[in-house]
Amino acid sequence: NVHLPKVNVYVRVHGRSPLIHCLREEQQEHHYEELHVTWGGPNGPLVPGENTKEKHEGTWLILHGMLPNMSGPYQCVLSYKEKENHTLMRVSLSFIVYAYREVETAHTFLVNYYASSCTGYNNNLVLDQLVVVLNGLLRRLYCQVVRPMLECRSIVYRDVGRQCLLEISFVGSHTRHHSHTLDVLGVLPAIRFRLASNIVESFFKKQERIVRFLETLPSIYLIGGSLYKFKDAHCMPGYGKDKIIHPDCSSCCVVCSPQMYSSNTDVRCVECKNATQYGANEC
Repeated sequence: NVHLPKVNVYVRVHGRSPLIHCLREEQQEHHYEELHVTWGGPNGPLVPGENTKEKHEGTWLILHGMLPNMSGPYQCVLSYKEKENHTLMRVSLSFIVYAYREVETAHTFLVNYYASSCTGYNNNLVLDQLVVVLNGLLRRLYCQVVRPMLECRSIVYRDVGRQCLLEISFVGSHTRHHSHTLDVLGVLPAIRFRLASNIVESFFKKQERIVRFLETLPSIYLIGGSLYKFKDAHCMPGYGKDKIIHPDCSSCCVVCSPQMYSSNTDVRCVECKNATQYGANEC
């Protein structure tokens, strides 16, 4: 029996894998007597014609419509007789197949408000209401606001005196339930994300226009032109980057292995002993 080292195979989500050969390159041109090949996957033996996602014929396997739960160990066992001495040979090849996605761009928003005090209860209330309103606007695109934060600073200006400045920041993210959806409402996730970003910007522009026409300013109001948007790379929940574990796909967001997970807009998979499946997005 010959057991060869495991080979990592990376397949784009919803894509098709390359041909996974049970024969090494130097063996593919040879002719074998009584050749017999069996394939096994994460869920047990692979039977020809039984699963349209996993198609194999003889010495090769191909995966269609890749999903996170198709990730895992695959093995082929090749048995044949050598022509010279009719010795029965048995060769076992193992593959670890990983679903992966391209790195996505997250948007972090920062916006400023004037407030009458840094200790007022209404400051936190404004943040809570802002999250509720934005999530309501973004829900139809399966996006949401995560990691909302508020910081208040007291600043003294030469012309107007002391002012309390509320700095509110939040991150735009896909909702967890639809984070792996290829096509929702007829558009790709990246397009939905861009549409959601436009909705957030439009919301604050409308607030600016309202403030300009107010005769009496409220105790907390938006500072015109204070909205800033920053882009940073991130992975979808259930995926992460790791150039040490996945040197052949170092720029990819690779599905988290069992006992690992990632949530929201993390870039790495982190340890979680409760995670038993590939692509866990909560611990």
